[in-house]
Amino acid sequence: MYRAVRERLGEINAGIQERISGVRVVKAFAREDYEFENFRRDAENYYDERVRAVRMWTSFFPSVDMLVRLGHIAVWVAGPVLILRGEATMGTLVVFTSYLGMLYEPVGSLARINDTIQRSLAAAERIFEIIDEEPAIKDPPQPVPLGRIRGEVEFDHVWFRYEDGEEVLKDICLRALPGQIVALVGRSGAGKTSLVNLIPRFYDPVQGRVLIDGIDIRNVRQSELRSQVAMVLQDTFLFNGTVRENIRYGKPDLTARR
Repeated sequence: MYRAVRERLGEINAGIQERISGVRVVKAFAREDYEFENFRRDAENYYDERVRAVRMWTSFFPSVDMLVRLGHIAVWVAGPVLILRGEATMGTLVVFTSYLGMLYEPVGSLARINDTIQRSLAAAERIFEIIDEEPAIKDPPQPVPLGRIRGEVEFDHVWFRYEDGEEVLKDICLRALPGQIVALVGRSGAGKTSLVNLIPRFYDPVQGRVLIDGIDIRNVRQSELRSQVAMVLQDTFLFNGTVRENIRYGKPDLTARR
């Protein structure tokens, strides 16, 4: 139940993040009511799962407490009978009751600890799903030193597609010399951005090679490669901070000049 609660809460958070990011699209098509209904449905699903968990919680712990109370009642019912028969003394009854309390207290604590553990496990499962995710792009076991690059970029019969989709790039052969300005022109969706994204190895080609100064970039360490590649991205993103901090993000040791 706790796992289901966490999943429903994750759906709400993901939906909110998506709708806030796409708020311009929502406004442009006047879909506020539709998105509100989606949020209300997700919230109701979360509410139902949460209520189920609370109901189980409110029935589980009173049951444990009731068992504890029944144990004490049984002792105080059977104890006087044994005392009247001469099979026990009042001191024995008092001591036994004390020992019984010492037994039940840790048992009740275990039940509450188990509740906390179940909550934590439900949350941990979702966290470890992300932690255990294997990246598609990995550094080679024995990376080749790249050194300071001159800037010769070559696409050697490159084919590329996103996951199981159609090919975006088909048998691309291209060579850009150091200092040369190369412009890629084409309609939207032709693969211009995909081609550029292969250079810093955001993706790997399905076939072919991307070479920098004659070295296959799959054989070098990603951090070494990307530290020497400058990009002006299609969508501008600014971190929360000053303009100076955003400008210096890619080169922290950059100094101001007048």
